[in-house]
Amino acid sequence: MIPRSVALICAAIILIVLVYSLFTGTSSQVPAPQSAGREITACVASTSGASAVDIPAGGIQLSVCPVSAIWQQGSIIPVPVESATLSLARPDPADRINYTDRGFPEQVNAAIAWWMFPGFDDANREYRRYLRGSPEERAAYPVEEQRFFTFVTKNLECAEREGRVSRETRLFRGVTPSVSALVMNSSWWRETPFASTSYDITVTLDPYATRDAGGYANVLVLSRQPGDQALYINEDQREFLLPRNTAWDVIRIEEIRNLTVDADFVLHNRTEKSASFHDVRLIWLRDAGCLA
Repeated sequence: MIPRSVALICAAIILIVLVYSLFTGTSSQVPAPQSAGREITACVASTSGASAVDIPAGGIQLSVCPVSAIWQQGSIIPVPVESATLSLARPDPADRINYTDRGFPEQVNAAIAWWMFPGFDDANREYRRYLRGSPEERAAYPVEEQRFFTFVTKNLECAEREGRVSRETRLFRGVTPSVSALVMNSSWWRETPFASTSYDITVTLDPYATRDAGGYANVLVLSRQPGDQALYINEDQREFLLPRNTAWDVIRIEEIRNLTVDADFVLHNRTEKSASFHDVRLIWLRDAGCLA
């Protein structure tokens, strides 16, 4: 585990490099391949201005859809299923353009690279804790760390505005037992930070879906409709990053004893297009609606 002091030093170094690049000519964008579409010129962020949590995000906002206004229907009773087959389809190629091929400004590419860099797992968790924190908790962070997190947030949101799917896309997110219990008991879920999801459920079941006391691996199942924001990063984790403050209602819960996954592509870290899992709890979600 990387010590917090080391993570802060690394973050400070990256911040210095990014700020230096901003003031030494990164106004010129990285040219995008013709297949990736136009070059992004309006997506520019700086480290000054509003705090990270006050920046408008692509999802449902606290000021627009507060917790008290999210539709709640109470706990949903899980449905036991002895066996089931889940069919997966790879998203359209137009929705799977690597972030480095989208013509983003270099500071945006740097923020995405920081998000996905494996060695920064602990710093990434700290960043998400920061976004979840109260104003008082965020103010307790060192000023340099606040500025860096604000910089990352602004640039990720720039990228999110350009990342939209052209077709319906089913995504998966493995969650811890504590999160799954909260989601099932309240029948809704909102992720204050950005949320990592994958179009390949095996990515979430292999390392991320921690089993609960009942032995179930818990996976949130959600979908993005044409035009919805979802930023494809690259094929490493087959990852789509969702905007901050996206909110969902639970529509059904299935506790599947034997789950077969069939895909039209080779599954992650495998040589086959199918795989089998036992004791999987699928928590199906839909976009949350606010009361009028």
